[in-house]
Amino acid sequence: MYLCNAKYWDSSVKEYRRGNLSIKDGKIADIYPLNEVPYDKRDPEADNPKDVSDRFLLPAFVDSHAHLMGIGLSTVFPSLSGLQSIIEVEAVIRSVESPVVLLRGWDEDLLGIYPDRQVLDRIDSERPVVLTRKCGHCACANSQAVEMFRLDRWDGVDSSDIKRGILKERALGAISEESVLTETLLNRILKAGSDSCLSNGVTTIHTDDLGHVDYRTLRSLLRTHQGVRVYEKLLPRSKSDFTEWMDRPQEFFGDFGDHLRIRTVKLLLDGSLGARTAYLSAPYEGERNDCGVVYYTRDELDRYVKGCEKNGLSLCIHVIGDAALEMALKSFERCAPSDNPLRHRLIHLQMASRDQIKRIKRQNLWVSLQPIFYDSDVALAPKVLGEQRYRLLGYPFAALYEEGVPIALSTDAPVERVDPWENIRSALRFFPIQEVFHMYTYRSAQSGFDEERTGNLRKGGYADALLFDKDPFALNQSELEKIRPVNVLFNGKWLFDTDTAYGGGLM
Repeated sequence: MYLCNAKYWDSSVKEYRRGNLSIKDGKIADIYPLNEVPYDKRDPEADNPKDVSDRFLLPAFVDSHAHLMGIGLSTVFPSLSGLQSIIEVEAVIRSVESPVVLLRGWDEDLLGIYPDRQVLDRIDSERPVVLTRKCGHCACANSQAVEMFRLDRWDGVDSSDIKRGILKERALGAISEESVLTETLLNRILKAGSDSCLSNGVTTIHTDDLGHVDYRTLRSLLRTHQGVRVYEKLLPRSKSDFTEWMDRPQEFFGDFGDHLRIRTVKLLLDGSLGARTAYLSAPYEGERNDCGVVYYTRDELDRYVKGCEKNGLSLCIHVIGDAALEMALKSFERCAPSDNPLRHRLIHLQMASRDQIKRIKRQNLWVSLQPIFYDSDVALAPKVLGEQRYRLLGYPFAALYEEGVPIALSTDAPVERVDPWENIRSALRFFPIQEVFHMYTYRSAQSGFDEERTGNLRKGGYADALLFDKDPFALNQSELEKIRPVNVLFNGKWLFDTDTAYGGGLM
């Protein structure tokens, strides 16, 4: 394929360039000056070069933190997202034709009720039913599920209340999706998740999926996968998992073709604000002693940092509360060099003081942010943190940017929709538009040492791009909210028929 007279955005320098692009075998084989013909007349494709002079070509999006299998699950199975009554929830549960019902997405503020064991028993007393909150850190279960998954043993752990069917944090690990996810269904879920990403212009996703399947099953699925490019972060289910990975890293980490890279360990250090399990330095609003949940001790966390340092692996740590951030910062300060050559990363970072932000910069830590959380949590966060703490510490995204912290963007889908444009709208509250696209492409690729292949349009990189009929950088806010690419180029092929003058045909 030849794209002639292209105006393409070089994300590494945040400006447009002009050139003729030669695309072969899924990559940009070369970029020629406008006055040079980029093809051999004897090439069969030379008869039909594509003139894109009136279009704008941008790198495809790289989502730096999401959950691919979770996206697929929310596509294959009904979602509870946006439901506004328990009657609607009941209708969705009854529509599921499965011996075990595992659904996700409810929000108690929308429902007007916190669903619990008694409510679910009234809806369905015959099948195990588990409904996970949108954040993924809290769930409710009926009596059949309590019995099937032996949930009584988790009563009191991380504030789980099994009598009420309320599960939090580690108790959710007892819900074995493997019991209901067959190999056929897993492949269907993976494809659905991949298709959802690609249809939204996300061609690379940084994901952790070991909460759904074991490592060997996951790698077997992904090694034959030809959809969205996957940068898998391994989340240990137990201390023995991490020990095994560090003892034999060559068995678990590496590059596996053009669609799978495994180079990172992911840790959950605390929970979420919605579940009141994010680890805070002072109690939640209205509580005397409840500061949330922390998964690891200082020594345990140091062990993970040292292990990753020793084996040349990047470590991504989920931190939402300010106390969790403090623990992570101190561990990196003790155990990792300040130039951070492995690009260790903090994920979420919904609370931070000015001092903590300066230390993040001093330690050269990367961050994966979800600007859309600011809008999603606009009612929740002040309520659980209190107005003063919320204003002082909450959602410090602009301050991180001003301090020069390297920022990658993400949606945390399926917590939020994988659609980048909703996230971009929120991101514009904090960053200039050129920076938003830079963070969502080049910076996100950089955070995974992938900037030579993804997140930019360059010779030798993957031919993953978005084609626009208008320049996104020349639009006002209302126009930008409506714009979408007219086509997506993935692996050197157009995905859609929406712009028939420039290719077409579904994958």
